[in-house]
Parts: sequence; structure tokens; C-alpha cells
Amino acid sequence: MRPISNDTAPPLASTEPSASVCASGRVDCPPNRRVRNRMNGQSRANRYALHMAYRKNPITAAALAVAGAFLTVASPAFAAQPITGKWTTEDGDAVVTIQKCGSSYCGRISRFLVVPPQGVDQRDVNNPDKTKRNRKLLGMPVLTSLEEDDTEWRGRIYDPKSGKDYRSVLRRISASRLEVKGCLGPFCQTQVWKRAN
Repeated sequence: MRPISNDTAPPLASTEPSASVCASGRVDCPPNRRVRNRMNGQSRANRYALHMAYRKNPITAAALAVAGAFLTVASPAFAAQPITGKWTTEDGDAVVTIQKCGSSYCGRISRFLVVPPQGVDQRDVNNPDKTKRNRKLLGMPVLTSLEEDDTEWRGRIYDPKSGKDYRSVLRRISASRLEVKGCLGPFCQTQVWKRAN
């Protein structure tokens, strides 16, 4: 009988456990199979990078696969910066203090920098609701129902000078500056308030 050369020898059956068997934990899998299991769910570029890393250092590749899976699950979304504290309005006539008010946040006039016509006892005379025209502006909320929405704060803003109420969007743009928008429909007017001393 003519001996079979190495070039024509039939391929040997693979003894490496399948992916499903490895995933079940019933048997010990070779390192390369474990790495391939960890790479499931990674992007194509990440899988290629892990494959190349495994060829050089299997331990490093396994660690990278675990770290990538952890970051995918544990990375938090960007949150809005805190807006609490005392802020001077853009026109410099008052200080508004933003703080927690029940389940949301609000901003109240806490100090006049420019004394209004009726003095510190100035009333809300421009309010369209006649029942509110006798309330004092000092201590009155001009920002209401503020709630965190992604990287911004959304609620309502009241302008005592006109007696009008608007949809409001707030965003802290630095440690000492607060962007305040008053919006009517798609149109917004933007002010920048500064941190009060």
C-alpha cells in the first residue's frame, strides 16, 4: 500500500469545544475560544484589535475584552451641571436664588440690585391674573418647575416687567455663568446670568 503523504492526508477532526459548550461552563475551553466568546458584542474594529492583541499576548487580550464589556455597560450618560445658588440677572437689577422646591427646582428673587418704582415692597402689578397683582416680587418665584433633561434644565420663567410666562431652558456654561432661555414656540431669547457674590 502506498503511504499517504502529508500533503494528501485527510484533515483531522477538531477536538476544540464549540462556542455553545464553552459558554455553558461545562468544560474548560482553550484561551483562544474564551477570548472569542468575550469578543462577541464588540464592534468589528474592536474585534480585530483584540484578535491582533491575542496573537501577541493572550492575557492582555482577555483583559481588554473584559474591560471593553464593562465600559459599554457602565458608561454613564452626560448629566446637566448643577444650577443651584445665587445668580445675578443679565440686566443686573436682581439676584435670583435657585434651589430645590419640592420635587423640582425653582428660582426666587432674593435681592434687588436696582430698587423698583415701589421700593422693596414692589408688587406684581403687571400680572395678567388680577388675584396675583398684590403679591410682593421679593421672594417670588420667577423660575418654576425646573427639571433636569439630559444636559439642560427645563421649566417655566416669569417676567415681572411684562407679566408674561415662557417656557425656559437653563444650562450652566461655566462655574460662574448660567445660560437662561425664555421661549415662545420655536423662538427663544437668551440671557447669561452671572454667579452672584
